[in-house]
Amino acid sequence: MNIAQTTELAALIATHSKHVIESPQPLPEEALRNYWHYSRKQLVHWMNELNRLDTQRILEKESEAELLQRDIAVQSIIEEIFITEILTRVWTAVLSATDQRRCVQYAEPVARGVLLSHLQARRRALISLVDGHLSPVRVGSLNKLRRRCERWTDFLLGQLAPQYAIDDFAFDSQRAYDLGQNSSSIAAEPLLLAGMRIGFSTFDFVNRSASQIQKQIISSVLASFPIDAFRQSGTFRSVSHLRIQRSADRESEPVGSSGYLLGEQIFSSIPSHHRFDMPHNDQDELK
Repeated sequence: MNIAQTTELAALIATHSKHVIESPQPLPEEALRNYWHYSRKQLVHWMNELNRLDTQRILEKESEAELLQRDIAVQSIIEEIFITEILTRVWTAVLSATDQRRCVQYAEPVARGVLLSHLQARRRALISLVDGHLSPVRVGSLNKLRRRCERWTDFLLGQLAPQYAIDDFAFDSQRAYDLGQNSSSIAAEPLLLAGMRIGFSTFDFVNRSASQIQKQIISSVLASFPIDAFRQSGTFRSVSHLRIQRSADRESEPVGSSGYLLGEQIFSSIPSHHRFDMPHNDQDELK
């Protein structure tokens, strides 16, 4: 799987999020644990690679060819961080909406912990953009990608905004709410996927080490969807038809809140120095 395909997955998840949000079944604990584990592993990979490349630049005298290769490697990691943040924010919003609907704190603490980790990587990427070591052309290209990812994130979150609080997950919550209130702005699934494919078509590279981690993250996300959300072909079923079926099959007992402990245990296991605050102001980032 190349890195751009994660944007298409984010679009599918946003479009079919109600399969998870409205499901009477509890979210699988194993899927949440795997999402946490592999997301943290991805963060470690990014930070280690950026630190290694920085150390290499400081300690070694590099030729022009070596400097070029280093800059390409740094750019590739920053692109991964920006592009995969779309999926991180969308999935966090979906899990938050699921907890809101069920009046529990189960999946949201896990998802927020992952988002905070991703924000650490984002902050590190932004530092690399302004430290003066990348060429102006690369900085301009990465900054353009950052803005594109932010717009697409808000567009996808607009599908949740009318019903659920997404302020903590959108880059511009007002933009997301405006999109959500205007139903005509939400594209049909084929058009939406085509738009994502075109918008990120130039980012079709595959980082082998990161790709394996990303596959595990994607698997954990898809494993959180109920079985009845999929047709035998593997495509998503109509949520309206599924509502009818679920209303007939739904048991009267409420969803248990024991899952609260999972979210709290995982989130509380994060060392205090690894708990990162949301940026106070996006003005700190490049415009």
